[in-house]
Amino acid sequence: MAFPYRTHWNGRDFTYVRCAACRATYVDPLPTDSELAAMYASESYHDRHYPEIRPERYRASAVLLRRWSGGRRKLLDFGCGNGSFLVAAAAAGFDCVGIEYEPSAIEGARRTGIPVYDLEAVRSSGQRFEIIHLGDVLEHLADPYGTMRSLGTLLAPNGILFVEGPLQSNMSLVYFASVASKRLRRLLGPERPSSVPPTHLVLAGRSAQAAFLTRRLGYRLLHFDVYETGWPYRVEGARPRSGAALVKYAIGLVAVLVSRVRLGGWPTLGNRFRALLAPGSSARTR
Repeated sequence: MAFPYRTHWNGRDFTYVRCAACRATYVDPLPTDSELAAMYASESYHDRHYPEIRPERYRASAVLLRRWSGGRRKLLDFGCGNGSFLVAAAAAGFDCVGIEYEPSAIEGARRTGIPVYDLEAVRSSGQRFEIIHLGDVLEHLADPYGTMRSLGTLLAPNGILFVEGPLQSNMSLVYFASVASKRLRRLLGPERPSSVPPTHLVLAGRSAQAAFLTRRLGYRLLHFDVYETGWPYRVEGARPRSGAALVKYAIGLVAVLVSRVRLGGWPTLGNRFRALLAPGSSARTR
C-alpha cells in the first residue's frame, strides 16, 4: 500500500497501490461505471466542489497558453466543469467549446454563454481543434491512456495540448507533512480509513506525469512547470479556526515559499503542474 493508503466508500475498501515501474499511485479496485456515475453526479461533485464560476483561478493558465499559442485560437476544454477555464480562455481571445459528461453539468456550464456538449456530439460534428485543454481531469480518468488517444483524434495537425492538474505524490512540504502525520497516527492506533469517494484514481508525481505525457503518449513537451498552492493545508479564502488548522496553514504557506526554489533550474517542489505539448516524441522538459 501507498499513502494515502485506503478509503472506505459505498460499502467497499479502495486501496492505494504504488506502481514499481512508474512510481505513480493508483486506486485498486477501480470504481465501477455505476460508482463513477454516482461520484460525478452534479449534486455530489460539481455542485459541491465548484459551486461558483471563478475564472480568476485560471487566469495565469490562460496567460501562459496565450504566450505559447502561436496564433492558435480554436480551443476545446475537455471536462470543463462549471466553465471557469472557458471564461478565462475566452477573455484571453480564444474561441472556446467545452465538453462535459453529466447532462446537468453540461447545462450548468452553458450558463457561461459558451457552447458545451458531450463528447459524442463534438466527435460527430467533425470539428478539429487547435488547442485541447484538460484541467484537473487526468486523475479522474479510469482509462487515461485510451481517453487521451481518443482526444488526439480531435486535435488539429498543428495543434497543442494543454494539461494541468494536481501532483499528489510529488515532493512538497505539505506532502511530507501529510505522510509523516498519517504514519504517526498508524503507529499510535488502528488505522481508520477515509470515507470519501475515491474520485482521484491516479496520484502522480512530476516524473511520472511527464513520462506519461511523453514516453507513453508520444507527445513533445514544449513547457512543463511545477508550482505549489499549499492545498489542502492552505485553502484559498478559508481561515484557520483551530490551533491544528493554524499549524497546517503555516505549513502550507511555507510550502508555497519553499517551492519557488529551483534546483539546477528545474521546477521540482510543488503540488500542481502545467504542461504544453505538441505531436511528436520528446522527453525533454523545462
